[in-house]
Amino acid sequence: MDQMTQLRLMVLVALSASWALILGTGMGVSWLLDRRDRRRSGLRSTVLAQLASDDVRRRVGIKVRCGLLSRPSVVALDMSACSRNEIWETVSRLRHHLSPGVRMVVLGSLEGKFPAAFTLETTSAPPLGRAQPAPAPTC
Repeated sequence: MDQMTQLRLMVLVALSASWALILGTGMGVSWLLDRRDRRRSGLRSTVLAQLASDDVRRRVGIKVRCGLLSRPSVVALDMSACSRNEIWETVSRLRHHLSPGVRMVVLGSLEGKFPAAFTLETTSAPPLGRAQPAPAPTC
């Protein structure tokens, strides 16, 4: 091959590599966005499924935030139009159904007078009936 053909081949390889890099980056970002949106949609449907009735669903505001690269998610519930019993019933239901590491922020008035906000962190609980081994003592 002469030098002109080699130069054309090098330019073609460089252009192909740059296009592959650009398309790969775009596809990677699209994949990450799709994963985040699926996580958000799954959390929203879990919360809606655990609300007691259609009446409560209409009175609760739900906002779900998920990170693009990080796993922790936040579910914010505005339950200021709900009674104290409805708030505790919803929180106790969601505590068992949300995945570990999801932070739940609830805004509501517990005594009907003053608004209160509290945050709950879900953790993975050991299965019922199984004892967890104690950590080894350190010297």
